[in-house]
Amino acid sequence: MVAIDPFDPHRQIFGPRIPFKLVRQHAKYSFREPAAPFCVHDAMKAALVICALLVPAVGAAQSMTAEDFIRQAVEDNLADVEAGRMAEGTGTLPLSVQQLGRQISSSSMRMNEELSRLAASRGIVPANQIRASDRHTLERLSKLQSGTFTREYLRSVLADLEHDRALFQIATALEDPGVAQFARNTLPEIEKQLQVAGAVYDAQVGSMAER
Repeated sequence: MVAIDPFDPHRQIFGPRIPFKLVRQHAKYSFREPAAPFCVHDAMKAALVICALLVPAVGAAQSMTAEDFIRQAVEDNLADVEAGRMAEGTGTLPLSVQQLGRQISSSSMRMNEELSRLAASRGIVPANQIRASDRHTLERLSKLQSGTFTREYLRSVLADLEHDRALFQIATALEDPGVAQFARNTLPEIEKQLQVAGAVYDAQVGSMAER
């Protein structure tokens, strides 16, 4: 972040063979307004619910191949790079949000460089363009005003990182030793980014709720 999409029960998402993919769709750039002031604890609770959707997928992790993982991770990172650049390049945002955007963008580009090497050595040609659904959501994000952008971007970062952690944890059990090792090596960076993003969220969105 396969039969249920909490954002749109009628929306067709991914097929059943790779159920872990549905997490990205659930987590990606939520524009839904919270019913009450939204704090980082709420965000983490929501992320835990999203990750709970992985329980059936973990049992079926054998259906995820190294190619599945590489393609999914590359596509995810392409959108994260663009969103991060958007945050970094918006001068009206708080400095901590701009810095987080730069960090996420740089990290995602580094990951895709390594993923591209892994793909090339395995004869895999991953996507080199942002998914249409992600492009549409990025366009919506770009139209938000500073305060709303800050809230929605930080919420999306937390959800995306929770998704990434779950995805990479599954990938550590892949039969391909090189890809599994890459996932293991990358998990600590994802964990660190979660801590940083949570702190920025508390400082920025928490302060908005108090006003």
